[in-house]
Amino acid sequence: MAAQFDRLDTNKDGFRVARGIDRRAWQFRPPALALDVNATGFVSREEAKGSPQLSQNFDAVDGNKDGSLSRDEIHAYRWRTRRRIRAS
Repeated sequence: MAAQFDRLDTNKDGFRVARGIDRRAWQFRPPALALDVNATGFVSREEAKGSPQLSQNFDAVDGNKDGSLSRDEIHAYRWRTRRRIRAS
């Protein structure tokens, strides 16, 4: 993926301007954490509105009920829902 990003980053500034994807987000951040516009490392309920699916399931994803979603909570929710689908 990094090689593909480098090919698309024509001016080599670490950003793919057309989509606004910064190289660090491209390499390390799951799509849900890309919603973290204030770079706290967590997705707030307000930020989650950028994803209809995440917004609808916010309370189910927020495992510790602190009003924000961490990378671990998002990952755990995805794991739980995948396992539930496979078990059906």
